[in-house]
Amino acid sequence: MILTTRQVRVVVICDQDVLFVRSQRGVWEMPGGKIEKGESPRRAALREVGEETGIGLENLRLIRKFEKAIPHDPNVGNEFFIYVTRLAHQPEELTPTDVDEIAEARFIHHQSTRTLEPVSWITKKILEDYPTLLLLYP
Repeated sequence: MILTTRQVRVVVICDQDVLFVRSQRGVWEMPGGKIEKGESPRRAALREVGEETGIGLENLRLIRKFEKAIPHDPNVGNEFFIYVTRLAHQPEELTPTDVDEIAEARFIHHQSTRTLEPVSWITKKILEDYPTLLLLYP
């Protein structure tokens, strides 16, 4: 498969809450985005969380890497790196600096994420594994 883009997503957990961002299109997602040329996936994850939420992270753990073919050509696809981190305390304020892309950032209780709509396909995939994440990263 020819990979056209490389992307990151970050699961930020604090107590029983998960950090989400809502795009200007109204779609809820985990913070993340494209990896820039010459940038490592970890560095991209740190940068994207900072741009989309104002949170400066240090500790990240890579939990999954996968490829997904694009719908109209199974020989072309995207590569995704999924990271997780846990915060001891929620920041008093979430301040997206990338306001052209992000309308809102907030922590949402993990049980409420089941009814959160609309969400991106990658967010749905991550949320399917969320119970396991809570066990692995208490």
